[in-house]
Amino acid sequence: MEGSNITQLRLRATTGSTGSQSSAAYNTLASYEYFLDKTYGGQLGAQLLNMRNEDLQWQEKVEQNYGFDFNYKNRYSFTFEYYHSITNNAVNPLSLAPSTGFTTVQENVGKVLNRGFDLRAGATVWQQPADRSYLSFSLMISRNKNILKEISEAMRSYNEQQEELATEGNVPVQKYYDGVSMDAIWAMPSLGIDPANGREIYIAKDDNGNPYRTYTYDAAQQVICGDELPKFQGNAGVNFEYKGFGINAVLTYQYGAKMYNQPLVDKVENADMKYNVDRRIYTDRWRKPGDIALYKAISEEVYVSEKQQFASEKTYPTSRFVQKRVRTN
Repeated sequence: MEGSNITQLRLRATTGSTGSQSSAAYNTLASYEYFLDKTYGGQLGAQLLNMRNEDLQWQEKVEQNYGFDFNYKNRYSFTFEYYHSITNNAVNPLSLAPSTGFTTVQENVGKVLNRGFDLRAGATVWQQPADRSYLSFSLMISRNKNILKEISEAMRSYNEQQEELATEGNVPVQKYYDGVSMDAIWAMPSLGIDPANGREIYIAKDDNGNPYRTYTYDAAQQVICGDELPKFQGNAGVNFEYKGFGINAVLTYQYGAKMYNQPLVDKVENADMKYNVDRRIYTDRWRKPGDIALYKAISEEVYVSEKQQFASEKTYPTSRFVQKRVRTN
């Protein structure tokens, strides 16, 4: 702005619709790959590269952006941007049972809403241009939230399959429902370990929605216990230079994200004693009636009062292992 120390002041808004090639061009087809380095009976062999999905559609994004840019004396800057986008026919890799020969398949999950903001600020608090010397600071904060608005019919049957898989393994499964984040962590609520017998106490609900305590794990009683997406994330930095010699440092961070601590499950409660295990298997597990413990007993040392004996009990996804994820580097 002429005659002012404000070198930039701008409001902006954009809107548009774009297609997105979010998956390989031939994911709808069953593609094969030849074994060129080996033969059998003088003939080349071939293997499937991917699981075909003839119903897969291209995804389309409709997005609106609103922003504000400000700069003072070319030393202090501030930028804020808010975005709101809807992705139709969003494509996402879905987990498959190992028996299919593939780990994932590309599928349209439905309509996805993404909204959030990006904030960036910078300040040069000291500078001597003639000596090429300056000291500046920067900060960036961003937030993104995704919500499924309309799931596809394929996702409805997929959710039913996931509930069956949840009773077979100890890894949280993905589920997709209207109004729910695509990064939600599903697990059964837990009150911890019962000091009387070393078994885990779960919270379930009856047909009327009333909660009650139980020792029985039920995958159909899983609820959202966290979200892998952070509430905020970004970075902060400092840049110093004196007469051509400089140093800079950048710190990245995130806040509010959750994670399912799978290594803790595998190395403590579902540990195979023939291999390396976590030391908490000896220090923090339940051993005898009356123990206040973080983790239930292992293998034959789980005491089942109804049977008046020790028995083996597997750990399935529960809220006990949904923890805060703190990341700075």
